[in-house]
Amino acid sequence: MYSQEDYQNEHHNQTGTEIGFFLIEIKAFRIGNSDAAPQFKIIESPNEWSKEIKKSVASGELNRSQTLRLSFWENLNNVLEQRKDSGLKTRKPTTDHWYNFSLGSGQCHTGVDLVDKDGFVRVNVWISNNKDLYDFIYKHKEEVEQNLQGIKIKWDRKDGKKASTISTIIDGLSLDNAETYNELANKIIDMAVRYKKIFAPIVKKFKE
Repeated sequence: MYSQEDYQNEHHNQTGTEIGFFLIEIKAFRIGNSDAAPQFKIIESPNEWSKEIKKSVASGELNRSQTLRLSFWENLNNVLEQRKDSGLKTRKPTTDHWYNFSLGSGQCHTGVDLVDKDGFVRVNVWISNNKDLYDFIYKHKEEVEQNLQGIKIKWDRKDGKKASTISTIIDGLSLDNAETYNELANKIIDMAVRYKKIFAPIVKKFKE
C-alpha cells in the first residue's frame, strides 16, 4: 500500500515550490443498511498555504506551535468543505489559537480555542463587550441547557472584564498528533452547528 511516508520520501526533494500533488485516502462507510459511500480524506494538498508554510518554516518565520495551529485550522477547513450542509463558512487559517464562526451579530460569535498544553478545545459563545446581551441569554439558561441535551457548559459573565463567555470543552487535543485532527474537526463543527441553532435565535430576539 502506498503510504504517506512513501509519498513524502518520493517527493521531498522533487516538487520544489512550483509543483503540487494531492494525496487522498479513500474509505467506504455505511449508515445502517444504506449502500456504502466513499469518504475522502486529504492527506497532502498542493494549496498555496502548504507552500507558504514550507517556506516560512525554512526561513524561521514560524515556530512549532504556530505551524501546528495552522495545520489544524487548514484541516478544519478541509472537513468544513466536505460538510457543506453544516451551514458554517470557512475562514482563512492563521497561526492564532482561535477560530471564529458567525452567530449573526457583531456583538458575539462562536469561538474555538486550542488549549494544547491542557489537551482540550474550548468552544464558546464570545460576547465582546455587552453585559446586557449576556444577561439576556442567561435568562434563557434553562432552555439552552435543555437543548444541549446533557452537554456541560460554563456560564462566565466575567464581571470587571469586557468580554463574557458561555463555553464547553472537547477533550483529546494534541497538536502533535495529526491523526486526531479529523475527529476533533467533526466534533468542533457539530458543536458550532448546535450553538448556532440554539443561540442565534436568542441573540436575534435581543436585537429585535
